[in-house]
Amino acid sequence: MNLTCPNGTHPNGTGHNGTGLECVEGLGMTPAQYNLLYAIYAWTNAVVVILSGFLIDKLGNRFGVFVFSLLTVLGSSLFALGSHFKGSPYLLPMMLTGRLLFGSGNGSLTIVQNRITAFWFKGKELALAFGLTLSFSRLGSVLNFFFTQQFEAKFGMQWTLWGAECAGSATVSLLVPVENALPMTDQNPMLKFL
Repeated sequence: MNLTCPNGTHPNGTGHNGTGLECVEGLGMTPAQYNLLYAIYAWTNAVVVILSGFLIDKLGNRFGVFVFSLLTVLGSSLFALGSHFKGSPYLLPMMLTGRLLFGSGNGSLTIVQNRITAFWFKGKELALAFGLTLSFSRLGSVLNFFFTQQFEAKFGMQWTLWGAECAGSATVSLLVPVENALPMTDQNPMLKFL
C-alpha cells in the first residue's frame, strides 16, 4: 500500500500514515480515506481468520487454498479497477470492497500455508520452516517498498495496480498444474493432507 502515500511514522506507532499530500495527488483521497483502506484490510485480517480457520479445519486445505486465493485475486482486481474511478463517488467504495475481499483471502491463505507447513515438517525443523516462510513473505514486502514507486513513476498507478494483480493471478494459476502433477496415490503425503 505504499503506492501513493509514503509510510511515514505517526505518533500512534503504526507507521502507515503519510503526509497526506501524496494521497490526495495519487488517488484523489484524503489521508483519512487512504488510511481507511489499510484499516479495513487489517480488521478483516483480524476477524475473518477465526472463521476461515474453522472452515479450513472442516473442509480441508484444498478448499482453503482455492477459495481464499479466489478472494485475494478478486479483491486485488476490484482494488485496481477502483483506481479508474478517480474523482468519482465510486472510487472509495470500490477500493474498500477490494481491500475487504483481499484481506479476507490473504489472511486466510496464511492459515492454510501454516497448516501445510506444520504437516510437512511435523517433528523436524518446524521452527526453521516457519522462519523461512516468514522471511520470504517479508522479502516480498521489502521488494515492494523498493520497486513499486519506481514502477509507478514509469508506468503510472493504474498499470502498477494491474501489474500487481496479474502477478498474483499468475501465482494462483500455478496452483492447478502443480496439484495435477502430483501422483494420485495414498503414498503421497500432500494428497493425504489435502
